[in-house]
Amino acid sequence: TEFSKYYRAKDELYKIKTCYDKIDDTYTISDTVSWNDYNELSVEKKVNITKIVIGSPLEDAANIGTLDLSESNVTEIEGNGHEIKGANCPLFSLIPSGCTVRNVKVSGSTITYTYTPSASVGVSPFANYNSGTIENCSVENCVVTCSLASPPYTENDGGDSDDKYNIYIGGLAGINYGIISNCISKDNNLSIWSGDNTTYKLYSGQIAGLNENSNSKINNCFCHISDIYYHVAHVPS
Repeated sequence: TEFSKYYRAKDELYKIKTCYDKIDDTYTISDTVSWNDYNELSVEKKVNITKIVIGSPLEDAANIGTLDLSESNVTEIEGNGHEIKGANCPLFSLIPSGCTVRNVKVSGSTITYTYTPSASVGVSPFANYNSGTIENCSVENCVVTCSLASPPYTENDGGDSDDKYNIYIGGLAGINYGIISNCISKDNNLSIWSGDNTTYKLYSGQIAGLNENSNSKINNCFCHISDIYYHVAHVPS
């Protein structure tokens, strides 16, 4: 009957829509263009994406921007062991709580950061701030160069008298609020001041510049600096 045909057609439409929704949940990055295109998605599209997959290496990542996860519902970023090479910015500004980034390799990044004292800041070739989980990732042969913005600032603006105005540089996270596990940081130069600075403190760590609180964990991670290997089994705050 026409009635039953209608419901069969409606059922098929539902199946097609459900299939589309499932596909649309995943965003695949295959090159630097698709990496940057993610940031251009509308909020309506971003909130439907729960997983990002890096499907191939990014051999020349000099033109990529920092991936913005602030208005997303992404819970998983799967790198598939692919390498992102030669970036000039952090991969992530913030890895949000509830999001896991795994199997991503970063190498040869060159980060130049100009520090204007106003609050404590985190800087990293991988993630400036981590509130989620970073696992099975590596950062190698990266350089972070920091300079102090002009005009010159005094201790009244922060610095030694006020720790909240300091800068924290880390291989995997500038400031870690979450979990970093089974990661490698190798041959990174993460604590360069460009010019003279005697007022503000710079803290650096090959895994994290600052492990912020009791929920911040670093588990089973390795550092390699000047042919010396350090094994960090577990670091609470």
